[in-house]
Amino acid sequence: MRRWLNVGSLLFASIVLLPAAAFAQASITGVVKDASGAVLPGVTVEAASPALIEKTRTAITDGTGQYRIVDLRAGTYTVTFTLTGFNTVKREDIELAGSFTAAINAEMMYRMCSQGTRGKRRGLLPSPLSRFYIEKKRYFTRRREDAKARRTQSIRHAGLDPASTCLCWFRRGRWPPGSSSG
Repeated sequence: MRRWLNVGSLLFASIVLLPAAAFAQASITGVVKDASGAVLPGVTVEAASPALIEKTRTAITDGTGQYRIVDLRAGTYTVTFTLTGFNTVKREDIELAGSFTAAINAEMMYRMCSQGTRGKRRGLLPSPLSRFYIEKKRYFTRRREDAKARRTQSIRHAGLDPASTCLCWFRRGRWPPGSSSG
């Protein structure tokens, strides 16, 4: 009877524990940052391996730049990080076995654009938003300079010195110009 109890408990343990060991799933986690150390949300992280049925698993970094790809089978993986305006980063030959969690962090550099066949570097690719702000700044700077030029021109046209005109009006207590206080 005792022998049957030992065989039964061994059989039960093998039925319960062996599938858990066979289906142990690994994962890949990490943080994605740019060259200045700031986190990058919205980066597409792709883990590719022949061990996967679907061949690739994809995750997107959250607001803190962190990602997590779970339920990966044992095997060799290639992890690719992509984001518009940045160079693609690829990490190859990442071995996963059992329930191992690999911490793969990435630092992405701004993409440099090249024009023509000569390959001249033209600088960073501006985002549409930065282009909008640059144009907005130029527009308001130009308007401010034009307004200043018009004021100076009207004061000079009246035969006054632009630098001393305002001080003179304040000292005499006649502000705005043309008002009479005495």
